[in-house]
Amino acid sequence: MSVNTLIEGPVARITLDNPDKRNAFDDTIIASLTEAFEKAGSDEAVRVVVLQAAGKHFSAGADLNWMRAMGRLDAQQNQQDALRLATLMQAIDQCTKPVIAR
Repeated sequence: MSVNTLIEGPVARITLDNPDKRNAFDDTIIASLTEAFEKAGSDEAVRVVVLQAAGKHFSAGADLNWMRAMGRLDAQQNQQDALRLATLMQAIDQCTKPVIAR
């Protein structure tokens, strides 16, 4: 899955862009979104962040193949994975700009 970030003047548009998988989350998307929100939040020219998705669906949640792979990890690896997701949620929650989910 890919994440595209486009800054148009004061608006940062972060787009989930894998409509074939209904924009489902996996470890790559979590890392990309975290980075995009941290970058947009620290950009002084940005006044608002719009989180949007390509295709018909915003997001189907977690990618099932990724979830199956997570089931084979040990407790420490699962904890690290959960912390990465928590870091993403924290980056969105603590973004210094208003965030609009579109």
